[in-house]
Amino acid sequence: TVATVIPDRIIRTFSSDPATTASITWRTSTDILAAEGEIAVTDASPNFVFRRIKVRAQTELWQQGDHSAHFHSVTFTALKPNTLYAYRVGSDQIWSEWFHFRTAKAGPAPFTFIYFGDAQNNLLSARLGGFGALESRRLQRKSLPKRRLPSRSVTAKCERVRSRA
Repeated sequence: TVATVIPDRIIRTFSSDPATTASITWRTSTDILAAEGEIAVTDASPNFVFRRIKVRAQTELWQQGDHSAHFHSVTFTALKPNTLYAYRVGSDQIWSEWFHFRTAKAGPAPFTFIYFGDAQNNLLSARLGGFGALESRRLQRKSLPKRRLPSRSVTAKCERVRSRA
């Protein structure tokens, strides 16, 4: 898809320390010359926006043939461990919606994260079950070869191996 002034392809990842940093990348058209990220500790109140901090983003030009876009990145630092944050990205012209995440705990502790491969377009509609995502899943299902499920004995062996680890 063609980049617009609206931030898209917004991706958050953990940085050097997932308890105190978070890095965000996104794309816009080349009309957006300067971009920023905003972050705030959040709670159930809408007043968290009054505590937001702005961080200037680094912007890189991407070109391929007749197509071009700006890719922006920002790293939020000095975050508090195990704390719920809200963030958004954009510019003076337009901002994304607010997204939420919780930083990792300070010490070693189990954590979970999700990884998307080739996460580029229409993620929000796929997450919300939009028609395009539903149609895409139907097409994928039809094109995949039918697979046999493992027998109970194979499944039981796998469970035993996992329980020993």
